[in-house]
Amino acid sequence: MPNTFTKSISTSSNFYQWIPVFFNERTTSRTYFRNCDDTFNSWEWDSYDTEDDTTVGNTISLSAANYLGGFIAPVSCTFTGARWKLYQNYNTSGEAIFQVWTGTSTTATLRTTQTFTSNRAVVTGDSSDVSISLSAGDYVLPGIQYVSGSTTTWYGAVTLKFKEN
Repeated sequence: MPNTFTKSISTSSNFYQWIPVFFNERTTSRTYFRNCDDTFNSWEWDSYDTEDDTTVGNTISLSAANYLGGFIAPVSCTFTGARWKLYQNYNTSGEAIFQVWTGTSTTATLRTTQTFTSNRAVVTGDSSDVSISLSAGDYVLPGIQYVSGSTTTWYGAVTLKFKEN
């Protein structure tokens, strides 16, 4: 049976990992991750850490329930960026910060952030200014911080970009 939650595509020494996004949280001062320990809602981004700093380079400690919601590097490679394509579903302006963390074991470092504000519109953002070396087994973890909007629901996808070493 094909995996319907994530899909991988490769071209030459570049490869990409697609992860779906469904984010419907409204609590500030949290970084939310894709839920990986819920049998029925593994597609929903409602697992969280109380991290609320958005400074690239900062590190946090995560539980396995959070960091396993990302992508585990299958080989030594370089993380080269992320492309977000999202839709904010409600007729109210919503703002969120979309992040990418990398890590080993329970420690993660924030590598890139993008802030999107949307009102029933598609937004696209590309972070191609990163070059982070990963060993096989390291992880890349997208995260989202809710900022504002009384009834916001974001859905879409993030594509993580890699180059094999």
